[in-house]
Amino acid sequence: MTQTYVTTSLGSGAKAWQLTWFAFMLAGQAGLIALLLTLCISKTITPRLPVVYNLLLVLILEASVHLILLFTGKWMDVQLDQATCLAQAALKRGLDSAFIISAFAFVFESWRCAVKGNIKGKNTTLRTFFFLSFSFLTFLLYLLITVMDGIRSPQHLFRNPDAFFCIYYDGTL
Repeated sequence: MTQTYVTTSLGSGAKAWQLTWFAFMLAGQAGLIALLLTLCISKTITPRLPVVYNLLLVLILEASVHLILLFTGKWMDVQLDQATCLAQAALKRGLDSAFIISAFAFVFESWRCAVKGNIKGKNTTLRTFFFLSFSFLTFLLYLLITVMDGIRSPQHLFRNPDAFFCIYYDGTL
């Protein structure tokens, strides 16, 4: 029995790689949702820091953005319409920046609780509000910048040949 390989403009065996990647992304997304629901609903687990919920929410949204091409049915297309590519590139760039802030907030708050204990107070509420709002303000800032740049310079929007999503790249990173 001979095995035939289908070569597309995405490379040899691209469909199998993409389906495997999408399966892992969907499984990971389901696992993150299950973890988030467990933390929210469980009465026996010690209440977690709000930054944990924030980090999990950003990760769930990030996985959803990576799956936009699967959800739209355009996952094997090399050339995508500008609206889909711009939406995915802007959301990806915005959520990447939100993830960095959320991960920093998680590490900082975990370290602070390990050193000082879980102390409630005005500063704790203010710091939590700052970390939660700053990650989503960063998301909005990068999203808007990418949308404006993508509309102004659509030639910089393209599907990354080494990944399965669209990016905006103008050489300034």
